[in-house]
Amino acid sequence: LARGKYIWIAESDDYCDLSFLEIATEVLENGSDLFYSKSVRIDEKGEEITHNPYHWYNDISTTRWLSDYDNYAREEVREFLFKKCIINNASAVVFKNEPRIFRYLDVVNGMFYAGDWLFWIQYLSDSGRISYSTKTNNFFRTHAGVTRLKTPVKRNPEILRIYKYIVQQPLSEKNRDMFAQYFFDTHIFKGAKREVGKNLILAFRMCFSSW
Repeated sequence: LARGKYIWIAESDDYCDLSFLEIATEVLENGSDLFYSKSVRIDEKGEEITHNPYHWYNDISTTRWLSDYDNYAREEVREFLFKKCIINNASAVVFKNEPRIFRYLDVVNGMFYAGDWLFWIQYLSDSGRISYSTKTNNFFRTHAGVTRLKTPVKRNPEILRIYKYIVQQPLSEKNRDMFAQYFFDTHIFKGAKREVGKNLILAFRMCFSSW
C-alpha cells in the first residue's frame, strides 16, 4: 500500500535517532538501492543492553560493521548475506519502493521467522548498491517473547528453505559445500543439546523434500 518513493518498515516496538530518515534518504538519493544502519539492542524498558554483548556478526567479521561501507549489492549477497541475515532488523532499513518487490513478497508469503532474510537476498540480487551507516542508530527491542528467540525446531525449516533457494542461484554454484556445512554447524548443532536430535531429523527430512 505504500505510495512513497522509499519504504521504511518501522516496527512498533523499535525506535530510531531523529537523524535516521534524513541520513537514509540522502544515501538513497545518491544512488544506493538499500540503506541500513547500526542497530542498538534495548530491553523492554528501552534501556541499552550492555551486559550481554551482541555477537551476531562475529563468525563473519568482528570489524566490518564498526564503520560505514558501500558495496555492490550482488557482491554483498554472495560474500555475506548468503551465509546469514546480516541485515538483522527490518526497522534499520530503508529501501526503494519499486514494483519488483511484489515478486519477492510472493516468495516469502507464509514465512514467520526468516522471511526478511529471503526478501533481502532477492531484493539485493536485483539491485545495484547497498549502504551501511554507523552515523545514525536504530534501537532494536529484544525480550523473552520475541519471535526470533522461539525454538529452532520451528525456525530451521524456513532457514533450510532459504539455503535450498540459495544453492539454486548462479551466485552460489561454487559454494554449495560451504553452505551445507555452515547450515549444519550454525543452525542444527548450535543451541540446546536437547534439540539436536529433532533438528537432525528435520534437516534430513527437509533435504529430500521439494518446495
